[in-house]
Amino acid sequence: MDTTELDRQIAKQTLKNFEERFGVAHLGLAQYASLPLILTPELVGFLRSRFLRGQVPWIAEADLLLSDLCRQVGYERFVMEPAIRAHLLGGLESESKSEVASLLLHYVAYLVREKRYLTEIELETQQWAAMIYINDYRETAVNQIMDKFRQLVAETSSRGEGSLYKEMNRLARLVKEFEPQLLEYPEVLEYAKEVSKTKSIRELKSITIPSTGKQVIEAMPLETAIYPSLEIEWLTEEFEVIAVRLINLEAFTYEVRTLEAVKSHNFLRQEQTKNKVTKQRKEGQKLVEQLSSETMLEMVLIPTGSFIMGAPKNEKDSYDNERPQHQVSVPAFLMGRYPITQIQWRIVAAMPQIERRLDPDPSTFKGDNRPVETVSWLDVMEFHARLSVYTKRKYRLPSEAEWEYACRAGTSTAYSFGDDAAELENYAWYKKNSGDQTHPVGEKPPNAFGLYDMHGNVWEWCEDDWQDSYKRALKDGRARINNKYSQYNEVRKLLRGGSFFFLPRSCRSASRDHIGVRVRSLYNGFRVVCRF
Repeated sequence: MDTTELDRQIAKQTLKNFEERFGVAHLGLAQYASLPLILTPELVGFLRSRFLRGQVPWIAEADLLLSDLCRQVGYERFVMEPAIRAHLLGGLESESKSEVASLLLHYVAYLVREKRYLTEIELETQQWAAMIYINDYRETAVNQIMDKFRQLVAETSSRGEGSLYKEMNRLARLVKEFEPQLLEYPEVLEYAKEVSKTKSIRELKSITIPSTGKQVIEAMPLETAIYPSLEIEWLTEEFEVIAVRLINLEAFTYEVRTLEAVKSHNFLRQEQTKNKVTKQRKEGQKLVEQLSSETMLEMVLIPTGSFIMGAPKNEKDSYDNERPQHQVSVPAFLMGRYPITQIQWRIVAAMPQIERRLDPDPSTFKGDNRPVETVSWLDVMEFHARLSVYTKRKYRLPSEAEWEYACRAGTSTAYSFGDDAAELENYAWYKKNSGDQTHPVGEKPPNAFGLYDMHGNVWEWCEDDWQDSYKRALKDGRARINNKYSQYNEVRKLLRGGSFFFLPRSCRSASRDHIGVRVRSLYNGFRVVCRF
């Protein structure tokens, strides 16, 4: 069996596994999503809303992107492997392909105008992927691709050969992916095939670049794209969840208190260690969402960075499921300054229902500014859906990696303030000082990122499925989703941070717990994140 046939067989089995786990409706969304070369959560949301509204639940968007059908290639950028993409496209009707292509061109025009998400090369590639499925624009796409080949060959004297060779081969692979739509251009397909065989720029320059020899409509630069009359209002009317609002951040200041272990000797010359509290004024940036005239949601900018995730073996009270330690790189994102409060929950619960009903007052311990609790993971998904519609931003739970990165805030100690569990009562509500109940958010000092209540008060839901170690952990900050759950097993999701009823060991930065997605517990709450 050759490599191509093996890829087809693997793709077929992967799709079969996907359908068995999620169902035919999810597979339908995957088919519509197979035409774009680059997928974003926003684009998948547009596709579901345009073609499958009422047929596929909104959570199918995440199910698709986090499944084995897709691979993440950048922050909120995903691709399908060519064999999977080809198999899905083969099952999509020609008329549907044209409709998806038309929507994709609208989306590219919108991204170009808003200067969001994709690079110019990615936008150009995405535009070609749409144009080849529209008869009136296929010829233009082919000529633009061939002009790009000519331009690259001409630049061999002014640019490094390595980068040019790489770009030429990228274009050749692109033509190969477009092959089913380019059968009327055999000379173009043959040229791309020859390019892929070459091993140097000299060989590339020796190949004659063909001309299609057909009438070409006016060139279509990215600056104008195809639909210059497209307006954001069109998107707003067409889709139920759209992130079109600019993010305007404002500065805020806060005081950070950390502990430093200072060693000294007493009069008997015995060594002793005391904690020195260091106070520092810091400035952060935040987004403020106005939920009502009196209630707002504050989202803190968490900067891009890398950290060591998990606990070392010598960390007191740590567990094996917090290991092996590994480095993770996390793109910038926005995170709730506080856990979601009961007043915030009540406001969002009054918004129009998306998939499921929400109890407006589920908490055991009442108080507008206390964290909401006794909410399941599925309840939280509905909360995010309603909030996203209202704000026109895509809200979600943090991945486990994002949560720990935000909690540590640049530290590597057991807690964000230091290693001494005896000092926890000054920084968190837990078993010793809580009176066995939650407390209003923001009463304890924030961490170095300006986030409150990351230790204690309530456990916080994360996006990830539970896995009992960090073996094969991801290194890019994404959530880990286990695709091996059977229909008879309830998915168990991650919880982080400890709560008012738990001991210090559960409130450490690396501490992990888990529970089923339908369980509502008075110990569990959450905070939200969205992309930056």
